[in-house]
Amino acid sequence: MIKNYLKSAWRTIGKHKILSFINVLGLSIGISASLVLYLIVSYDLSFDKFEKDKDRIYRVVWTIAAAGEKYDVTGISYPMPPAVEKEITGLDAVVLNRLFV
Repeated sequence: MIKNYLKSAWRTIGKHKILSFINVLGLSIGISASLVLYLIVSYDLSFDKFEKDKDRIYRVVWTIAAAGEKYDVTGISYPMPPAVEKEITGLDAVVLNRLFV
């Protein structure tokens, strides 16, 4: 039975080459787009899963423009946490990661 299906598909591909090309191209674009979306979402959801209140944690990222290129930096300067506590309301705690201090 599968042999007949493959034979029929092969004949159809041979007769309608342009239509078959469009179908295969659309299928490959759809599969690769869904794979990219899955990878992006799984990457974004992989941070801070071990924390109790993970939906209440925010991360400060700032952008530096140097030599015509932009870089995202996660490190902040020492005066940043007191300024954030003073300027932004509704925060329970502001923490400075002191790995390299």
